Amino acid sequence: MFWVTFFATLFWVPSFIAPSLFPLRHFVVPAGPFSPFLSTSLHHLPERSLILLAFFLCLFSAYLLVLLNNRYIFLGSRTFLPLFFFLSLTSPISGVSAFSDLTPTLPFYLMALFLVFRTYRNNRIDLSYFSAALWIGVASLISLKAAFFLIVIWLALLSLRPFYPREWLVTFLGFLTPWYLFAGIHLLLGHSPKELTETFLSGLLHPWPFSPLERESYLFAGYLLLLTLLASFSLFANLPLMKVRSRKFHMIFFWNAVIAVVLMIFPGKNPTAMAPYLALSLSMLFSYYFSAEKPSMKKRVLFDLYIVGITLLALLRMMK
Repeated sequence: MFWVTFFATLFWVPSFIAPSLFPLRHFVVPAGPFSPFLSTSLHHLPERSLILLAFFLCLFSAYLLVLLNNRYIFLGSRTFLPLFFFLSLTSPISGVSAFSDLTPTLPFYLMALFLVFRTYRNNRIDLSYFSAALWIGVASLISLKAAFFLIVIWLALLSLRPFYPREWLVTFLGFLTPWYLFAGIHLLLGHSPKELTETFLSGLLHPWPFSPLERESYLFAGYLLLLTLLASFSLFANLPLMKVRSRKFHMIFFWNAVIAVVLMIFPGKNPTAMAPYLALSLSMLFSYYFSAEKPSMKKRVLFDLYIVGITLLALLRMMK
């Protein structure tokens, strides 16, 4: 636990030391009722404080990924590799991720997944989906684009549970509860329902500003795509040999990745703002690939190339 966390933290250290060389790109748009407050707060933060905030949010999310696997062991063993990959993928050095209004919603989303996973093999009516949807609703107050990931909760409901209409009903009620409270306060303060509707629609459709990747980051993103294809092929090839529970849990992360990729294309101009949500699935996928089977020379080379790629990105940026 200590050494993996230590080496994963090293991917963020250059940004703490030299923010000008390794800046943290951040995009906060009016994508939720709390986004203006978040944008104003972050605007007044020093660069190092912003990087520190992003690091602790990602570190906490990474530990939640580890705890999720430790509780349900769907990666085949207890491992801290999800923490290692998530912190490296979201670090400023990689250049393929950015801090956006979605980043603070990651812990809420992972808490929802904890509640969803625990309902597996419980054939009685389980109202945990109310709490899971409630967490998604709270996240959507920060960034309305988080509401799209309620689809993952519904897909989990289809995959993990018998059909109980009451459970489907409580997901809607759970998601709407934070919005019901917000709408009540909004109207009591004298705002019109039209303003609330405009806030909701603009939050869903407002794109993040465009910011191109550096050339080196495109090369690293290409390697990540190659590694994703290899790891995905290995995972799907081993699906028949996996426990049913592990298979279903992996499919939930697969659908999370699908929704994240779709939202990278529509409606956002900047796909890197959505990258932390995609990094959740990639961290689990890469962790499965490098830990589920016996070590091989091919995997050792691929893992070393991953480390070398991030190191080269850091060196090239320092040489500019």
